[in-house]
Amino acid sequence: MTFDEIKGNDAVKRALNGMVSSGRIPHAIMFHEDDGGGAIAFCQAFLQTVIPSGRVSKMIHPDVRYVFPVAGE
Repeated sequence: MTFDEIKGNDAVKRALNGMVSSGRIPHAIMFHEDDGGGAIAFCQAFLQTVIPSGRVSKMIHPDVRYVFPVAGE
């Protein structure tokens, strides 16, 4: 996934690309979305930019943690 494949949200793309180009990336970033907001796509595109590895696109990179909410009892 790349930023070119994501439609819209140009301000978010500029902000994330700005972090990468400046070399100032926070040690942790939380991506949040309303239903269908595309946070997973942005997360994957950002990680592909920072860590160009096929393991990122398969969601198996050892330095990346994904946390998904689950329905409670």
